[in-house]
Formats: sequence, structure tokens, C-alpha cells
Amino acid sequence: MRPKKRLEEPHKNKYSLHDALFSIRRCVGALALLEEHCGVSTERCRNCVEKHLQLAVAHSEEAVELEVLKAEEFGREATVIKTKSKKIAAELEKVPPKLARLASVYYAQIGSRPAQERTPAHWRKVGMCARTVRKWMQNTFNISKVAAH
Repeated sequence: MRPKKRLEEPHKNKYSLHDALFSIRRCVGALALLEEHCGVSTERCRNCVEKHLQLAVAHSEEAVELEVLKAEEFGREATVIKTKSKKIAAELEKVPPKLARLASVYYAQIGSRPAQERTPAHWRKVGMCARTVRKWMQNTFNISKVAAH
């Protein structure tokens, strides 16, 4: 019985960007849920929105770390991969600042206001900011269109 090709050349799988892109996909999913919570009046829960925001940030940081760890783990051989994925790596580094801006919009509009002062317009601003970041990520990283509107 012949071994599978993957077992013959296991190093081929180590150099893919799929791990980072999987984290980005999860980040996009968290942003889609955040956006939905902001848009549906019966689901406007500060705790849920904050949870999805924190998940999005965590997944984006994980994606960046996966790229760094990959470069450290594979040493000199990784420089070849790094040049192939330079554009994606550069785009990955843009994600945390975009999410930091979303977080600041969230805390200005929702997080720092008492519940009775939060209006639909405040929720809408957070939802629209989340949508902008989500759509940018979907287009930039060419992942499947998760929750595209």
C-alpha cells in the first residue's frame, strides 16, 4: 500500500497560511455576530457585544502570532515562505489596529454610557464600524463570504 502524498511530503503543509486564515475566519464570524447584536433591537446586549468584540480581537492576535511562530519555527526555510506570503503578513498586521478602532467606537458609543442613554443610533454606529472591518477582512483575505450582506 502506497503512503499518502501528504505523509511523503509533510513539510508542504507546514508552510501554508491556513492556520492564520482560519483565525481570521473566526474573527470575521465574531464580527458578524457583533454586527447582528447591534442591528437587532431585541438582541442589543452590552455583554454579548463586548464578548464578540473580545473574541474578534483574540482571533486576530492569534493570526498574527501564528505567522510569527511559523517564521521562528522554520527558521531559514521560512524566509522563502515569508516572501510568498509577504502581502498577507502585511495585511494581518493591519487587523489589530482596525479592531482597536472598533473597540474605541464601542466604548464611546455603548460601553461608557448608562443603559438608559444608549439609543439605536449608538448601536448602529458600532454595528456599521464592525461591518466595515468585517467586509474589509473578507475582501482582503479572500476567505469565503461569511455572513455577507
